[in-house]
Amino acid sequence: MSPNPILTTASNSGISEAQQKKIALELILSQGGVAVMQQIYDAVEERLPQNHFLSQQGKNSLRRVINKNTVDDGYVYRYDKNNPGWRITEEGIHFIRQELGRHIGDVKFTARATVNFSLAVREIYNLLDYYSGLQENQRQNTRKSEVFKRSSVILVVTAWESYIEDMLGLHINHKLDVAKSPADISKAFNTVASDWYIAILNKYDDHPKPKDFIKWTGDNWKKIIQERLQKDLFSLNTPKSENISDLSKRYLGVDITQQWNIEKTSSLQVSKRLDQIITLRGEITHRIVNYFEARSSIAQNDLLGNVNFVERLAKRTEDVLDSI
Repeated sequence: MSPNPILTTASNSGISEAQQKKIALELILSQGGVAVMQQIYDAVEERLPQNHFLSQQGKNSLRRVINKNTVDDGYVYRYDKNNPGWRITEEGIHFIRQELGRHIGDVKFTARATVNFSLAVREIYNLLDYYSGLQENQRQNTRKSEVFKRSSVILVVTAWESYIEDMLGLHINHKLDVAKSPADISKAFNTVASDWYIAILNKYDDHPKPKDFIKWTGDNWKKIIQERLQKDLFSLNTPKSENISDLSKRYLGVDITQQWNIEKTSSLQVSKRLDQIITLRGEITHRIVNYFEARSSIAQNDLLGNVNFVERLAKRTEDVLDSI
């Protein structure tokens, strides 16, 4: 927690009881239908301004919203001490599906990806707050505490990498699920079919044999594309703009990085800044000698700006994918 946290209630921070209810239901759904109160506290605190946390009154009020309002609405089951956790009802699932405007499978995946990313970013802010506290206590900038700033760079890139893999996987798999024929997702289909053709043409050791073509019959072609997608997502070791561009073009037929404009920043500038942050991560993790050089010090304001930038880019990416 920050050295000088501001304790408040969700309502005093502009989050209405109706919004608290939606946040809780989306979280419960993202956790497979059940969540404990602390997870709900964390999810609501993610929506509070930076350095704001729920006071005891705030937690009590939020628990009342769940225990009274949401239960009375029929969206979650009454609390059972013999079966701890808040469990969403079928009516609650129907409600949150309508609110989010997505299918149940997408809601679960999207919510989990978004919540995981938000929690990861919160940990980074906490780490930087802790660093600030050390600096204030020591009244000087010591190299020992630089480890917190270096760790923050590594964590923000890791959070971005996990998020982009989850979100791309969600949207591509959704298009596969609703596709009635290969023509509905022709870019992904042609990509995988082309790989088969090249492997056969060049007689690679593991090239498909005639008996393997049965895998393309019926709806089995979807499974082939999904398996290839999983391999490509797994091999996305560096989530730079170029790699994300290639992956989105390959499976969605659209270069999502071309739509990464944020406020007054062009998509090209956004891609360049993202790549610089990822390059910095690489220097920190691979060039150990830099740890002992004064110029390796990273300004805290730059770090905070980078974390905020990645947060905004994640939101923009979700908006772009939702529009495709």
